[in-house]
Amino acid sequence: MIEATQPTLSQDQPEDLGHFNGWKVYPMPMFVRLETGDVERTARWFTDALGFGVMFVGPVSNGRPMMAHVRGALYQDVLVVAGDTASDAVRSPIEVTFQALTDTAIDELAARASVYGRIDGPRNTPWNTRDVTVYDPDGNAFVFTGRSTSATPKSIEDVMGGSDT
Repeated sequence: MIEATQPTLSQDQPEDLGHFNGWKVYPMPMFVRLETGDVERTARWFTDALGFGVMFVGPVSNGRPMMAHVRGALYQDVLVVAGDTASDAVRSPIEVTFQALTDTAIDELAARASVYGRIDGPRNTPWNTRDVTVYDPDGNAFVFTGRSTSATPKSIEDVMGGSDT
């Protein structure tokens, strides 16, 4: 039988990082990441069908956005990302993402999780995070993400394509 235990991770509220384009910016403690063949279409569905807003879009590759960050209420964050349509990899249609704070924590988690099964990464993203995806025995995907400490990080203005308002 499973017993109740206390988590080893912080239970504090995320740090407030200010505002961008009128949106409150915070490290997202958890969010949904959806892969799609058409980021614009899916983001539009969130805004039209559900009343979400678009926090930012980008980076853009070949005239198409690679990602759109949509948000409903506070902490209802969804990253809509362009999928790898050439990949034959089996993956769950939805990935749940957890904040892991640092890229060192990502690397440590990847080493630990690789003993128990399939992982993808760690990898640096175009939006200045370092991510690792781990899969449970049923093939469900869980992404752990942290701020990248890359030697050549992009500024928030370069990543988001705008300025703070």
